[in-house]
Amino acid sequence: MQLPTQTWGRPDSERSLLLLHGLSSTAGAWWRVASTLAAEGWTVTAPDLRGHGRAPRTVNYDLRAYRNDVLALRPAAPGPWDVVVGHSLGGATTVHAAAADPQWARAVLLLDPVINLADPMRDKMIKEIQADIRRTDPGDYMSGPRPWHQEDAWQRVLANRAVSDYVIESSLRANVPWSFGDLLLSVKAPVRVLGADPARGLAIFTAEEAEALAAGNTQLSFDVVAGAGHSIHRDDPERVIDEVRTLHERGLG
Repeated sequence: MQLPTQTWGRPDSERSLLLLHGLSSTAGAWWRVASTLAAEGWTVTAPDLRGHGRAPRTVNYDLRAYRNDVLALRPAAPGPWDVVVGHSLGGATTVHAAAADPQWARAVLLLDPVINLADPMRDKMIKEIQADIRRTDPGDYMSGPRPWHQEDAWQRVLANRAVSDYVIESSLRANVPWSFGDLLLSVKAPVRVLGADPARGLAIFTAEEAEALAAGNTQLSFDVVAGAGHSIHRDDPERVIDEVRTLHERGLG
């Protein structure tokens, strides 16, 4: 499947960045991270994953299919992506791709990735996400203790209109058992994981999970982003941008 992409920056840049969104989102969710790093000289690419945004629809939402789609995406310059960032479902997709092809990415940044998902939590997530995509008022996302930027709110509403209950349920049910810790341990590139603040609600990737995995992979590090919910790139884009810069240096090393 050929994924539609959005791009920022010059195609001939020596620094390349790939951004993979989460379930029910689109490439547009990365607008602040992408435009800021493009202004610093990066070439930035963000696709709509299968079943999302402008991407083709299909009957197959197995993570191996998501993986194959993104492995077909390569920077214009020869060689791997300097950094790949994956959020939630995009994080799980990133892990699958980086494990399958060590030459795909020099470094990986995962934002509250869905690495392990028990059946009761999977069923709860399906209901919650399906309810969320029925929200059509940007104002719904611009209130509360940490309101989103108005552009994030509009991008969220546009994404809601472009995804279906079928894609959400199929993506979560087609990958049972959802347990990819061993796969994450097999990734050879430096891996940085940012977790959501438990004080903001559900943190999908926990400190306990990170500690257990880091014991088996010295290339993996973890930190909680204080005050950020699951959508870390919306709540604290500057932190994500700083992490990309740091990972780039690690990947070159």
